[in-house]
Amino acid sequence: MKFKEAVEKAEKEQQLEKVKQDHYLNSGIAVIPPGSLKPNEWILTYYDEKTNKVIQVVVKGEEVKFKESATPIKPTKKPLEVKSIKIDSDQALQKASQELSKKNKKMTQVIITIQDDEKPLWKVNFVTNKLTLITYVIDAATGRIEKEEEKTLFA
Repeated sequence: MKFKEAVEKAEKEQQLEKVKQDHYLNSGIAVIPPGSLKPNEWILTYYDEKTNKVIQVVVKGEEVKFKESATPIKPTKKPLEVKSIKIDSDQALQKASQELSKKNKKMTQVIITIQDDEKPLWKVNFVTNKLTLITYVIDAATGRIEKEEEKTLFA
């Protein structure tokens, strides 16, 4: 499921209307099963600046679940505007995967996130079979790779 599809499914829930009165969409994350580039579950976070709390909305298939309020790890002070995302998660994953294939490294796990710090950015993280983390930061409006980083998980 693409990120925008997950947001659309969540937005159909009446409970989200209540949440959106004082929370805004802050980020999305998907942990993708090994051997795949297709997320089957998204965790959307809606942030409330006044309370510094987030509500997580888990979208899996047709199911939408709301989790209890929690303290965020790294909230942005700017809403994530879905309209400004021109490159959806499938395109970001494809682009990053093509770059990874040039390195001749085998991925074992993929984690994709989206958040708006100064602009909406995808972060596609690959964990390789050599326990290296390779991250591609992709502009969600243009599809341009802004940054590539590789580091060992043994530090």
